[in-house]
Amino acid sequence: MIDPSGLRQLARKNLPGILNEGPRTIHEVYQEISRRLPKYCDDSVICDCSSTPRGPEWQHRIRGALQDLRSKGVVAYDREHRVWRKE
Repeated sequence: MIDPSGLRQLARKNLPGILNEGPRTIHEVYQEISRRLPKYCDDSVICDCSSTPRGPEWQHRIRGALQDLRSKGVVAYDREHRVWRKE
């Protein structure tokens, strides 16, 4: 297993390109990151934070990267359509 600690940084680099192709649901984002960075996407490593439901750690890192980019104005979340998009 590869340490997922570098995934957040890699995701911040990859997400703008992914969202350039059009808006994506969080599950579509997960699928594309898993396709591009499969070594980092180990579903057997469960996130141990207090958020519910508990899912894979790599997906937690992706959500963190999306929040980082949102705070910088690079991406936005469209609540009405429940998709992430590039600003």
